[in-house]
Amino acid sequence: MDSGVIAFLTLLQIISKEGKKVSEIVKDLTLYAKPVQLSFPIEDKDAVLNKIKGKYSDGKQDFLDGVTVEYPNWWFNLRPSNTEPLLKLTIEADTEELLQEKTKELSDFIAGK
Repeated sequence: MDSGVIAFLTLLQIISKEGKKVSEIVKDLTLYAKPVQLSFPIEDKDAVLNKIKGKYSDGKQDFLDGVTVEYPNWWFNLRPSNTEPLLKLTIEADTEELLQEKTKELSDFIAGK
């Protein structure tokens, strides 16, 4: 049997047992607040990426696709667009409050505020 069918049947069993909507069940399982994705018009993308590397050097960094920095309760990825003069930012955090705080912090820094 296809594993997709097994997953679907398992989901139906959970829905039947819990008596909740799928959205309510998923909300209980969500580890992070809803991710934020923003784009910034930037001409010198490399300069901003280098500044980000320095400012967030205390986090675990990865450079596979732009700059990804991980902390215990939040992370972000800032990567250049291949087709436009944009930097694209994705942020996730454990809580909505932390997500908003870090979104503002990063947005201000990227925009040079």
